[in-house]
Amino acid sequence: MFKRSLQILAVSALVFCALTAGASAQSLIVAKKVKIDFDFYAGKKLMPAGEYEFKLIPNPQTRKLVQVRQIGGAASAIVASVPGSNVKELKPGSIVFNRYGDQYYLARLQFGDSAYVHNVIKSKSERKLLRAVAAQPNTNQAIVPTTGQ
Repeated sequence: MFKRSLQILAVSALVFCALTAGASAQSLIVAKKVKIDFDFYAGKKLMPAGEYEFKLIPNPQTRKLVQVRQIGGAASAIVASVPGSNVKELKPGSIVFNRYGDQYYLARLQFGDSAYVHNVIKSKSERKLLRAVAAQPNTNQAIVPTTGQ
């Protein structure tokens, strides 16, 4: 009985190790190539318009690293991201930017797993800009007059 239990435990451990190794090997690096028609910030670094490769580099912590590299250019940056739910149902390969006036900041990336997106952690300069925008009165509001009835 003991020998049989030990055999089952050993086989279970091998199967678990094989499944874990296979899953982590598949998710090591995921890359997307995208043409961006405007300058944008990746973290605190300004990236010129052009064609870019966005590469997800998972690490053992909750935060994931995203490498942003200009194809055929010298611009590159690495930003930290946090996985989150894909509540807006972004399609695979989608990249979202936050826009403040004429400045764009890398915000979210969808690398293919339809349940998750990678939310880029805001840089200090973006958080400061966000506070300044929030403190101003909203000029994008539409006011509909009442008809007096």
